[in-house]
Amino acid sequence: MDDHGHQTVGSTGIVASALRPVFRRRTYLALLYLLLALPIGFVYSMALGFGLVFGLVLSVLVVGLGIMLATVLACRLAGRFEYVLAASLLGVEMGRPASPDPSEGLFGTVRSYLDDGFTWRALAFVSMKLWIGLLGLLVLLALSSALSMATAVARLPHTVEFGEVNGEPVVWTIGTLPEGVLASLLGLGLLVLLAHLIAAFGYVAGRMAVHLLGDPASDHRDPS
Repeated sequence: MDDHGHQTVGSTGIVASALRPVFRRRTYLALLYLLLALPIGFVYSMALGFGLVFGLVLSVLVVGLGIMLATVLACRLAGRFEYVLAASLLGVEMGRPASPDPSEGLFGTVRSYLDDGFTWRALAFVSMKLWIGLLGLLVLLALSSALSMATAVARLPHTVEFGEVNGEPVVWTIGTLPEGVLASLLGLGLLVLLAHLIAAFGYVAGRMAVHLLGDPASDHRDPS
């Protein structure tokens, strides 16, 4: 094959690589994971805030210690839920963490859970969930603007909103066909870029889940 043929194949490969995340199912599952993270993270944040703050305030009483203990142990249940969510939507393979052997009596059982590293790793993951959700919100806002730009050429005249700066809306009013074509091309390019970012964020969130929610003794490998 001549140089022209090699250049054509190379260009095709570059374009295919650039568009690959757009056509991958995992990208949209990662997007769903990011979008679900906001309401789930908000619930976690409220529960942790209530449990730990009120437990600390009432720590001089036995009931305060009980609230804090119940909050920490509830993170184990949240961690199990997050394990299933990450495995289902992020496509990661991770060993299921084993539950500690039950001990005799209530205090022995509670102590076994507190000695289990999964309890504290789940607490760390739950604490970070809201930040993952805020990231998902930013992605959603960027997607909204990108879609508005990408469809501008079919909706002339059209106004694209980019948010606010100092209380003033930042907009792009598109009134002519050349502007609409330019906006649509920019919007399509932004959508491709966002697909790559979503895939990258999904990978990072998957790694977090593997190392915080999986079994440390297992071999963690992401499926190809």
